[in-house]
Amino acid sequence: MYLIRLAIRPWRWAPLSQISGVLTVAFLLFLFGFLYWIQDSMAPVVNLLRTGEVLTAYLQPGLSEAEADQVADSISLSFAAPGRPSQADVDVVDAENFISEIQKVYPTLAGELLSLGSEMKDVVPRYITVSGILPVGTLEKIREVPGIDAVESSRHRFSQTLGAFRALQWVCRLLAAGVLLAMISSLIHLTRMNTWLHSETLSLFRLWGADSFHLLLPGALSGATSGLAGGAIAGLIWIVSHQWLAHQIQILSPVFNEMPMPTTLWGGILVMAGLLAGWIGGFLGALAAGSVREKA
Repeated sequence: MYLIRLAIRPWRWAPLSQISGVLTVAFLLFLFGFLYWIQDSMAPVVNLLRTGEVLTAYLQPGLSEAEADQVADSISLSFAAPGRPSQADVDVVDAENFISEIQKVYPTLAGELLSLGSEMKDVVPRYITVSGILPVGTLEKIREVPGIDAVESSRHRFSQTLGAFRALQWVCRLLAAGVLLAMISSLIHLTRMNTWLHSETLSLFRLWGADSFHLLLPGALSGATSGLAGGAIAGLIWIVSHQWLAHQIQILSPVFNEMPMPTTLWGGILVMAGLLAGWIGGFLGALAAGSVREKA
């Protein structure tokens, strides 16, 4: 009980420094949690860009609608393995579907194509789209299906985007590590100041024959108190604002819609992380302050 009273003594003697230190820890801890969530939640996006693929299989001219449906059915059956659900979506895009899609973005072009009348079907190509997580060799397999004229793949279109997202993941990891080090460093300096406030009591402990571990306990408990308070503030901010922050990230690009939404559990994790970081920073700060005092 006496050690706990020693740990909270700096809050009575130097409240402003303790409050500023706790707010700094809270901000850095919240920033660490945010950066860690981004790099962790970006894994499904990277996996989608790495494994996801869209194949465009152009149908041969002169095929009837029934024959085009048969080609699409044969492609769909090629993905239907026993005991395994299909991971590919197969759609037939004819002239009407094509025009209805481009009319949303290019209404003038769609109007010009419609003005061609019966010749529109000769101008607008018919094709089948195959999208999803496709096994290796799917392109060659579809190319051999009767009725397919040519096949294009989107795999290499996203190579630069995939590299950018991977680089962003590593940047977030490095920033999160830097923020964590800065937070522990601030706790170390705060604990060194608090240890100076405990100097008279620690001198009495030495006279009573206390070992090194017990001499470090007041500083470690003081750092743990500051870390716990900062973690509680960071966790509360996270619980209140995590959905808003996730929404701001997801509206940047449709690709970010694949990122899972953060949960309130992260708030509790930040509290525990603050307590752990406070204990480590307090222990190191008390150790550094004790070594400096012994040299003096």
